[in-house]
Amino acid sequence: MPEALSPPLDQEELDAWLMQVGSQESHTVEKLIEHLFLAEILQECWFRRRQLVEVLRAEVDTAGYDLILESRGVIRHVQLKASRKGARTSRQTINARLQERAGGCIVWVFYWVEAETGRAQLTYRWREARNLPERRGRHTRGRGERENTRVVTKGEFEAVPDAAALVDRLFDGGKRDTA
Repeated sequence: MPEALSPPLDQEELDAWLMQVGSQESHTVEKLIEHLFLAEILQECWFRRRQLVEVLRAEVDTAGYDLILESRGVIRHVQLKASRKGARTSRQTINARLQERAGGCIVWVFYWVEAETGRAQLTYRWREARNLPERRGRHTRGRGERENTRVVTKGEFEAVPDAAALVDRLFDGGKRDTA
């Protein structure tokens, strides 16, 4: 006989746990958000637009991108950033080499988890990687500037309302695909 489902968590309890575990298990959180992001993008492209997307992952992180997305001849080198909704993060440090990549862009994913359903909800901020600001990131222990990084503030990203609008930015240059 299957075990009974756990009762839903209290939202405050869940938020506190996410805050605690987020820094301890940052790689796990990053991978989870990457998978959720890809699920939303692929569903939008495949089910709604009948559009195939090829997904490639960087084996090493030297060129500034996490994923390569290609659809209908458009190539995007994507650096993903993730923050819990409500987090105090107001800027992201970006690998400057991303500017050299075809279709380089940054997608900043904000997530929150509904305690009742245990499911994450995503919202997005977006920007092209070209013309990154000259502000350089700093080493975490105060050892000066990190040469190949740029700091981009939240206000330098465009808020994108949903996955459909994000797909527009990625593959249609901001125009809805009507095919």
